[in-house]
Amino acid sequence: MIGATSETVSGESNAGAVHVLGGTVEGLWTGSTESFWHLDQPGILGAADAYAEFGNAVAAGDFNRDGRDDLVV
Repeated sequence: MIGATSETVSGESNAGAVHVLGGTVEGLWTGSTESFWHLDQPGILGAADAYAEFGNAVAAGDFNRDGRDDLVV
């Protein structure tokens, strides 16, 4: 999970986004396995706004204790 706070989204400068890459112990997957999250995406609350800097803080952990990592932006 990579926060990209200077990403332009829907024409809004520095609206921010998060790139999520999958992988294994051998390395990261690239290409079609990448997810791109931003504030103008269905399921994510809010709207892209200039200088919102979505992705400024990111964290991963098993917050709900189901044995799988959760991603928080």
